[in-house]
Amino acid sequence: MTNNQKPPKGQQKGPKPGFSWSVVLCPIAFLEGLLFAYFTHDMFTENMESIADNQSYVDDLKGQFGEQTGLMQMWKKSVGEDVLWWLAPTWPELKINYYERVWSKKEVRKMH
Repeated sequence: MTNNQKPPKGQQKGPKPGFSWSVVLCPIAFLEGLLFAYFTHDMFTENMESIADNQSYVDDLKGQFGEQTGLMQMWKKSVGEDVLWWLAPTWPELKINYYERVWSKKEVRKMH
């Protein structure tokens, strides 16, 4: 075979078309997936912490806490009483007391 001749169709040399882009884009997609997993985990743990402590982000900044009860009681207050509907994307029937008393960290320590 001389320099001017093309190799037969099935025996072409070099990578397949688009091969170099897949090598570049696969690690980028993997990194994006890792970042998504990290931020999802961070948001989930923050929400679980908020439910367990009965403390919103604003209350945390102010150093105030809500009623100190068990995790299951707080979970039922947050997502509803009926366990079968917890994972369904529906609006729970919440009994919210907007005038609930909040305590400072010092007062919470005195309670326990």
